[in-house]
Amino acid sequence: QTCASSPLGQASEDHSPPRLTVNGVYEWIMEKYPYFQVTGKGWKNSIRHNLTQQQCFRKVARTDGTTGKGGFWAADASYTPPTAGFN
Repeated sequence: QTCASSPLGQASEDHSPPRLTVNGVYEWIMEKYPYFQVTGKGWKNSIRHNLTQQQCFRKVARTDGTTGKGGFWAADASYTPPTAGFN
């Protein structure tokens, strides 16, 4: 599975330019998957964890004059998942 096919990657790719703040990712997920509007908030920890731990997501600095806390997150189009080699 590539990052673009995951909900986090879809959230990023669904915007122009293809990047979102962490809060923007939360909002996109709650809009596309209403279950997350009524469930607890623990899933947000999973989102933050996956953004920081998955190599296919990259943090993008705020350089276009936008203000706010934190940067943007985007799926890294140049990321190639490792292939398993079996001998």
